[in-house]
Amino acid sequence: MRTRCRRPEDLGRMGEDFFDSLVKDAGLVANKSNDDRAGWDFEVEHPSPRAIDYSSQSRPVYRVQVKSTMSKSRKVAISYSSLMSLIQFSGPAFLFLVHFGEHPFPLRAYLLPVTESLAKSILLCVRQKEVHTSGFKVNRSKTTITFDQGCRLTELTGDCLGRMFEAVVAPTYLDYVKTKTAWLQGIETDSTRKHFNLRFENEEAVARMANCFLGYEQPFNVTSVKYVAPLGIPGAIPPHPEAFKPTTVKPIEDKLEKAIVRLGHTEFGPKYAFSAVIYTVPKQLPKKFAAMRFKTALFEIVVRFDQGIEFNSRNLLDTELKASMKELHGFMSYIKESRNHGTTYLEVEPLNGGAPLKLPLDIAPVADDDEVRVYDAFNAAYVTLAGLDLTEELIRPSVVFTELQNFVLLQIVDKEYMPELLFEFASEAEPDASTNAVIFTSTIHLEATTVIFHSAFFGSVERMDPKTLRGHFSRSELLGHLLIPCNADAGAPQKEQEERLRLGLRERGFSAL
Repeated sequence: MRTRCRRPEDLGRMGEDFFDSLVKDAGLVANKSNDDRAGWDFEVEHPSPRAIDYSSQSRPVYRVQVKSTMSKSRKVAISYSSLMSLIQFSGPAFLFLVHFGEHPFPLRAYLLPVTESLAKSILLCVRQKEVHTSGFKVNRSKTTITFDQGCRLTELTGDCLGRMFEAVVAPTYLDYVKTKTAWLQGIETDSTRKHFNLRFENEEAVARMANCFLGYEQPFNVTSVKYVAPLGIPGAIPPHPEAFKPTTVKPIEDKLEKAIVRLGHTEFGPKYAFSAVIYTVPKQLPKKFAAMRFKTALFEIVVRFDQGIEFNSRNLLDTELKASMKELHGFMSYIKESRNHGTTYLEVEPLNGGAPLKLPLDIAPVADDDEVRVYDAFNAAYVTLAGLDLTEELIRPSVVFTELQNFVLLQIVDKEYMPELLFEFASEAEPDASTNAVIFTSTIHLEATTVIFHSAFFGSVERMDPKTLRGHFSRSELLGHLLIPCNADAGAPQKEQEERLRLGLRERGFSAL
């Protein structure tokens, strides 16, 4: 039997007529393009209502390019200019393919949406041809598009076509337009992004650049050229200058990956959690410079490809250093517990859902005796502050060392002393024979709040010199606290509180200094 041969224009008209009939069968309107150069054959929309519907000001509009074939193949040649027109349309765009046989009735049909991935692959192909093909013209060149089985109409009906249109714009047309606008803007950004080529003076310069990506700002000598590479494919790259010049790079910390780092001394025991930022050396640098840095407020862990693992603590006496009360408590507890352990169990949990990292380290920074005393005083105060729901507030660790007496006071209060607790304190107030209590204040400065504790120590007091008294105390109790915003004057509230507490002690039979 002789295979029927149809002229391309007749076959194209048959496909367009069939698509038009399906659209009408779906209850939609097909507006035919009058310009073959438009890049689309139909705009499909819902019929206009007789009255304005204010609840839906944006009815879907679909642009469709129709292709017809008598081949059994699901591949069809389409001009780049038509594809570019569909990509650049802000709404949903489609390619519709109709297969005809010997008879004037279609055998099968496909509706292929122009997705982000399809658009990027087409634009990449266009860019590659612009760079590598002499005399390339978008409006005179074609590419092959494959229609997969997933986009085949299960029924050659308007109802099936309408369902396929609606599935693409679900849940709403406006949501689809926002999504497409976002990925079109992303493609535009990738098309105009500035690129740099670097030439390093020597291997040390590469190592210094790697350290910069870890957050250690170091100058390194390079020559560089700047150019635009649409979609990552450059045209002509300018030549490098002869002279090397020092430069540096600095990662934007807010845009780096975040993680939770946990430290403990046993594999399955309790661990202390810290918020961390992950710095990474780019894979484009040689493998020998590969490294990751997990930076927290109080310490950092650096893992290098060729140098093992480093654990570096921050200087707690640095007056610029800040950390949350909870993290400082965890870090001090970890350091103190290191006296009895030689191993650290590290866990890193990326917040983006990446695979967690777990490994034991032969690292355990150990506190000396003086540091342990400081940590014990802070931990006692932390328990009190936790009762006030202040564990997430920031504190400067240097405050713990420079104002240690305030933390020590909270460590020894609310106790009975056997034998008596003796200590000297500065005071110009004169005790008398009836004095049997002393009110002390301890002030802890957090970043947002000043916490003032008042406590009473009960016992006898004697004068040592004009400015110093000695107390002999048998017990003490915490009387109360004040929370003052850090930028507010605490003088008047503190004085009023002390007067109320002194009056309360007098009512209980105590004469307080």
